[in-house]
Amino acid sequence: MDSNLSVSTILSSLEAQIAHHREQEAVHAEREAFHHARRGEHAAELERLVRHYEAFKSSAEEVTALASRLPLAAPPPADDLPPGRKVSINHLATQVIEGKGPHEPFTPGEIADEVNRRFAPRLGWTVDVRQISVALRWLAANGRIVLTEQGRQHRQSKYARAWPLE
Repeated sequence: MDSNLSVSTILSSLEAQIAHHREQEAVHAEREAFHHARRGEHAAELERLVRHYEAFKSSAEEVTALASRLPLAAPPPADDLPPGRKVSINHLATQVIEGKGPHEPFTPGEIADEVNRRFAPRLGWTVDVRQISVALRWLAANGRIVLTEQGRQHRQSKYARAWPLE
């Protein structure tokens, strides 16, 4: 340690340290006030959340007890396929077509996609566009649907449930 410091050097060093610590005290007092206000906000929100959580938990326990009194019914199947029987492709195509509008055009590809989307998970197999095309030709021959546009080499035929209004 240097003991040969002048009085003015010692005083200026002490003044600088005092200024630094006053500044830091003010900064921390400001932060303390800010954090105190934020703490109050969080405490109020925490109290509100805990109150709602406890009420919901209590309500859920009561509802669970009420619901467990009766046996749960099995959910109905998503479609009305006969259980345990082999289903014809004509039947599947007819079910999809019944959901179409009377003048809404459809192609074998659209019907095949819809049949596969609705029934493939339950059936365990998928239908081919050619199979649906055969089913649609059969339905058209029996007068259940109408052929509105004959297909070509690279374009599918178009069908509708009824003749389109012009």
